[in-house]
Amino acid sequence: MLENKIIFTAGSLYADLKEDYPEPIKLNLPSWYKNLTKERNDFKGLKSCMPFLDTLTTGYVLKLPQDFILVKDKIIKVDDSEEEDYKYTKIFHGGDATLKHDFNLNSNAHPQSHPFKQIEGSYIPYLNKSDNVFKFLNPWHIKTPPGYSCLFLPPLNRENKYFSIIPGIVDTDSHDGMINFPVILKQVSDEPIDVTILKGTPYVQIIPFKREKWKAEIKKMSEQNIRSIILKHNLTFKHLYKKLFWSKKGGYWK
Repeated sequence: MLENKIIFTAGSLYADLKEDYPEPIKLNLPSWYKNLTKERNDFKGLKSCMPFLDTLTTGYVLKLPQDFILVKDKIIKVDDSEEEDYKYTKIFHGGDATLKHDFNLNSNAHPQSHPFKQIEGSYIPYLNKSDNVFKFLNPWHIKTPPGYSCLFLPPLNRENKYFSIIPGIVDTDSHDGMINFPVILKQVSDEPIDVTILKGTPYVQIIPFKREKWKAEIKKMSEQNIRSIILKHNLTFKHLYKKLFWSKKGGYWK
């Protein structure tokens, strides 16, 4: 019997749209992963790697409830060639207009954003190609049992070349507000083409975890023990990790 439960609550506008529900991320495996074979040229392929699979199946996923349009602005390069380049600098809502206000809206239909000064001096400006960090307003209130927090991060091993949320941890057992997600716009291109990010695109992976105190300890190991571990790895890990060591993870419904 499952003892822990994560609860997602939303207003009727979203709670009635079952296709937009948060759900176990294992139900959203990337198509490229499904198309992989376990054997590749007599070697175990990526699909046989259980640690990799765990990144794809652990926790829950939030999906975009509507289309978003990334709009590019022209950049003039200041150099000898004066070549033109383009970067994504704006996000507009697409799709069902009734969802705009709840998910992500200022009065002019632009998403909310953080000014550049709030991120200046961090790593974020090196990744973010916009002058601001936009924010997706999450319509789902998220609650976990006492002692449990949630790690929010971009879906692991699902590269999105256009945008990425900034990861964070929230104590969802005590925090009683809404949890929103700052978004980095990443792509720079030499083509002035706007991009539509489709409704249903996974954009947040949620991994609940128990808060516990840990201590670190450093120990020495003999060369003989190291060789023994390497030998054991070569004999068993490649073929029997799933049978001998692996335990099932992931998110579940009630």
